[in-house]
Amino acid sequence: MLSLFNSSSIFEGLRVITQHFSRNDRLPFSYFVLIGLAAAALSWGLDRLVKKKSFKTKILVTVTLTVITWGLALASGLLWVE
Repeated sequence: MLSLFNSSSIFEGLRVITQHFSRNDRLPFSYFVLIGLAAAALSWGLDRLVKKKSFKTKILVTVTLTVITWGLALASGLLWVE
């Protein structure tokens, strides 16, 4: 469940960042596929890193990842405001 949450968090953050950098609210489908593959690879790697850690550590990593991903997405949006 945490892996799914991490993957969706990374995906949404990367999607927002891509929309801001491309200045396009309607991304083509190929962007979603590439962002999805990148998010899946990143969450799989993260899953492998915390596989044998305690549940508290996994929750802490998930919350931290979510905050960082959305923080980057919001920062990228603030940088590109005209």
